[in-house]
Amino acid sequence: MAKEKTDLETKPLLAAFVEEPHYKWSGQPQRLKDIEFQGSYTCGHCGAEAPISVGWVAENENYSGFDYACIVICPACTLPTFMNRLGEQIPVPMPGRKLDGLPKNINDFYGEIRRCVQVEAYTAAATSCRTLLMHVAADKAERKSDIQKFGNFQECIAYLDEDIPASKKDVVDLIRTEGNAAVHDFKIFTKDEAFSLLTLIAFLLESVYLEY
Repeated sequence: MAKEKTDLETKPLLAAFVEEPHYKWSGQPQRLKDIEFQGSYTCGHCGAEAPISVGWVAENENYSGFDYACIVICPACTLPTFMNRLGEQIPVPMPGRKLDGLPKNINDFYGEIRRCVQVEAYTAAATSCRTLLMHVAADKAERKSDIQKFGNFQECIAYLDEDIPASKKDVVDLIRTEGNAAVHDFKIFTKDEAFSLLTLIAFLLESVYLEY
């Protein structure tokens, strides 16, 4: 007798374990103010303030009743954003402050940390803050024509401690300690902890590069 197949054998793996919401999307863009989407939003791609005016609309029949969602296009970067009446937005606005005037390599790395927090990769953000300390030390040494071959993380921190104002050393130490917890103690970081580190690294970069 042939063995009867189970649901897991007859359904795709994703469909067997995940219930996806069923959105019925409009074929053409609509005026969003007519269905309670109004005002503006911060684009998670480029950071521009964009109006919520025209977009594609979907109705979603979920467990709590009938809900609406929409996709709008940012006029600045032309990239799409999903949002619904519950206040959810994907992608969310870029967290952290934009710092103009940083060296390109430092600014690019800082941007990576902000994007880690944006997509909820909080532990990756913590380890990256630690690594950014090494990049700052190497950059400062290069700008002073100070020939340094840092052999390890401790040497980078020691160099920073000698180079930055005493009032900023506690900030470096806190970023180092938290980063070490992620790297060596396998700590998993929360949203609040990642946001705190992002604030600290922004403060440090501003102090090192933009205040004097």
